[in-house]
Amino acid sequence: MAYATLADLIARFTEVEIGQVADTDGSGEIDAALVARALSDAGAEIDAALVGRYTLPMVPVPELLTRIACDLAPSAACRDRKSTR
Repeated sequence: MAYATLADLIARFTEVEIGQVADTDGSGEIDAALVARALSDAGAEIDAALVGRYTLPMVPVPELLTRIACDLAPSAACRDRKSTR
């Protein structure tokens, strides 16, 4: 489950900052597929920490989980970019 969206990432950081990790071809455009994978990875990490303690998926998503997903996603995007090079 994705606990955050691209819009959440941009609101938490900036479009420029997200572009620095998610512009895969140097076009200045954010790679939406990379961001989706990074947010999915962040969601999986959150789910792994919560499984067995809470009913998943959490609906509505608590703000704290959105913040955590936004904090985890940029590093997941960087790891993804390195593994595809």
